[in-house]
Amino acid sequence: MNKSKAYRRVLLLALGFFLSASLILGFNLYYTQIKIYQDKELSKLEGIVNTLAPQIDGDRHQYLVENYAMDGISMNDEDSVYFEIHQQLERATRNNELNSTLYTMIYSQAMEKFCFGVASSARPFWKHPYRDYPAELLSKYEVGGVIEPYQDSNGTWLSAFAPVMNSQGEVVAVLQADERFDKFIMEAKNAVWKNILVMMLIVGVLTGLMLYIVNRLVKQQSKLDQQKEEIIKFRKELIANVSHDLRTPLASIQGYLETVLLKRDKLDDERINKYLQTSLRNTAQLNNLIEELFELSKLESKERKLNLESLVLPDLANDIVNSHRIIAAEKEVDLQLNVHGTIQAVRADIGLIDRVIVNLLSNAIKFSPQGGLVSIQIRQENKKVNVSVEDQGSGIAEEDLKNVFDRFHKSTIGNKQGSGLGLAIVKNILDLHGSSYSIESEMGKGTSFYFTLDCY
Repeated sequence: MNKSKAYRRVLLLALGFFLSASLILGFNLYYTQIKIYQDKELSKLEGIVNTLAPQIDGDRHQYLVENYAMDGISMNDEDSVYFEIHQQLERATRNNELNSTLYTMIYSQAMEKFCFGVASSARPFWKHPYRDYPAELLSKYEVGGVIEPYQDSNGTWLSAFAPVMNSQGEVVAVLQADERFDKFIMEAKNAVWKNILVMMLIVGVLTGLMLYIVNRLVKQQSKLDQQKEEIIKFRKELIANVSHDLRTPLASIQGYLETVLLKRDKLDDERINKYLQTSLRNTAQLNNLIEELFELSKLESKERKLNLESLVLPDLANDIVNSHRIIAAEKEVDLQLNVHGTIQAVRADIGLIDRVIVNLLSNAIKFSPQGGLVSIQIRQENKKVNVSVEDQGSGIAEEDLKNVFDRFHKSTIGNKQGSGLGLAIVKNILDLHGSSYSIESEMGKGTSFYFTLDCY
């Protein structure tokens, strides 16, 4: 009887130990997941607002604040300035796959409160008061930062914000990006309780199971740490690369705008217009480069998943050629599409293959001389469809050919230079499809890019 009590006591102690260990490990996993998710999301949000805020024209935003009262803008396209900034925010929301609205906010010294500015939402909520704003938003209004989990009437949030400045360097608003946090917390809690219930059901093998769980937790922690390091490393590389590639157009924009602002009285209207047009072109170049950077980063981080469908390549190529005829005509470049024989459908992601052909065709037109020919050739061999994009441009030097697919590799052709992102995007897309591809070029005669896709 005493032995039975002893065994029961030992069993209860063992059960209590394992259940306690299960609870401790479960909640440790819970808080670890919460911390990793929080750091990851805050890093993502901070990167978005720090990249986007400098692109917003603070002077134009200030114009809106000074000219429209609360609900003075009720439709996104009601004012061209509002609509332009709204489109910037909407594109960033879409490109970064945010689940929440991107918006600017203005702090009113007179009313001692924040109100909403331009938003990426379907309808504006112009100058509506922001009642539940966290304290960090006001204390760091002029420098920006991140806001760790906070609650308002709509739930629990993670946020990051960055100042929007006018041409005098004054903060006229902040750009804020949010992410819901309470849903993830609930999912993490449910996962913890499921693990505890499983532990209770298999109490007879708890010792072995605990060793297994510890080993699994270590591996999972290591994987989460590695993912966090990769995110931090990628963010640093992205910032470094963006800084490098945006320096020239940014310097140009700054130089021309400072000239217009400081020497306006000495410049005629024609020259002012010329400087502003040049700044606008550089702004468009910046916007295009940023969109390419976000697309390439998604491809390289494997966030982009293939949506495989049946695709008739000649039809897609014909649409792309027709959409580029005006650009080609401006350079007096002849575009041709040659389909050799019957072509079967291929299995591919239509949107990504569209981007491949557009990038290759745009490059070919860009580097073609006046009066040159750019052609797309499509032919089928066995169960593969072969596509080539050929031009009669200056060609690529042999020493550059081996590096043309590298990210940020820049090769100069004639007096033109590319950002190095276009072919890097092409390479990543074709790698996702398991396609073979190659490039041939001869100086003074032109360049041909080849790739294949498997038939459906």
